[in-house]
Amino acid sequence: MLSPGQDLGEADSDTSTETAIMAEHQAEEVTGQETANIIANIVSEKLEAFKQELTDSITNALATRIDKLETDVGTLTKDKDALEARVTVLESKMQKSEARMVEQEQYSRKTSVRIFGLEETGGENLAEKVCVLAKETLGVNVEPADIIAAHRLPAAPNAPGPRPAIVKFLRRAKKDEVILNRKKLKGKRIGITDDLCREYHQVINRVSKDQRVKSCWYWNGKIFLENHFHQKGQIRYGQSLDDALNHIGRVPPAAARNEHVQDNVQ
Repeated sequence: MLSPGQDLGEADSDTSTETAIMAEHQAEEVTGQETANIIANIVSEKLEAFKQELTDSITNALATRIDKLETDVGTLTKDKDALEARVTVLESKMQKSEARMVEQEQYSRKTSVRIFGLEETGGENLAEKVCVLAKETLGVNVEPADIIAAHRLPAAPNAPGPRPAIVKFLRRAKKDEVILNRKKLKGKRIGITDDLCREYHQVINRVSKDQRVKSCWYWNGKIFLENHFHQKGQIRYGQSLDDALNHIGRVPPAAARNEHVQDNVQ
């Protein structure tokens, strides 16, 4: 539309100018959008690259750390196994040492007996009483010279009857003779047993209570047992009953003699 006083040529010129300006603006808008897209793509790529780099770095660091931890765990496991093996060896040595000490303790008592129920009087000569008991009741000739020591044991509080006595003989043969004839005390209130140490008492009591065992006794420094199939064997201090039963029947009958009353003191 022409304005007053504007000719046709001037109108065309104005239209062309406006079109050019609009085209320039549109071109600037397109260029700006493309630039923004390019920048966004670059930023996105950089972020992805950074994320990947960070992920790889963390993964590698964790993998390295895990490898080190696994190595440390492996080392600690080996050290633990070595220590356990060492402890096992030491425990075995301690058990063997303890068993030897207990056996030596019992060996030191090889000529001693304990007598229960023997009348106790004030100012008594215990050795003489033992000699009389041996000769008159057991039929064994025991002289005072055959006895090294004889003394009473402390009694339990409020325990009735005379205190037990320990008698140590000069020779084991004399002590064995007394033990072998103690069956003649049957029906009397007197009893004679080997002088067993506490550990041997514990073994005999433990074994005797097992249902697989018919009887358990002590003879000549050793502990023997018999199962319900009349098989006899030996058990040592520190040895498991299962192991002893597995070896039962391998002891010569003469060694496992049971001519005496069973030493199964409660």
